[in-house]
Amino acid sequence: AMGGDNVKASLQLPKYDIDTLRKYKTLFTLGEPIICSEKLHGCFGRYGVSKTDGFLIGSRTNWKAESKKSPWSIALENQPEIRVFCEKNPGLFLYGEVYGAVQDFKYDLNTCRFACFDIFSTIDGRFLDAPDWLNMCTNNGITTVPIIGRQAFNFEDLEGLSNGKSLIATHCREGVVIKPIKE
Repeated sequence: AMGGDNVKASLQLPKYDIDTLRKYKTLFTLGEPIICSEKLHGCFGRYGVSKTDGFLIGSRTNWKAESKKSPWSIALENQPEIRVFCEKNPGLFLYGEVYGAVQDFKYDLNTCRFACFDIFSTIDGRFLDAPDWLNMCTNNGITTVPIIGRQAFNFEDLEGLSNGKSLIATHCREGVVIKPIKE
């Protein structure tokens, strides 16, 4: 019921998957500049405008029809700046987490919200570098995932940051996500 109706679109975007750092900690070098953010517990969401398909709403694997019952549409309705951004910037797709009234961590909400954790450019065929993603969101009023900080990569430090209280709610933090400053 949460999923809503799928729609067909010609646009294929990369799938984004977050996995445990314990499996991939050699991908980062000690001291490499990273951004650390809070991992929000919800469902993957993406929004953007394609030349061939127009405005698109998506889950991790499917494009979704707008519906008053789908968490992706509810978040979009609650945050009209998402549509404004996408229409002003065709070819840039917001990737993020739809959270709140979605999973067992409610973030003290009774509705759905969206927090962006990356932007994919169909123009360049790549994800934006972290500072560009943050600036683009900040300058356009797009909510981002809570940023814990910019720091040098150190696995042991990150393990400690993954616990504790959420930065945006009264419950615990699900974990952290790191991304390199430069893609």
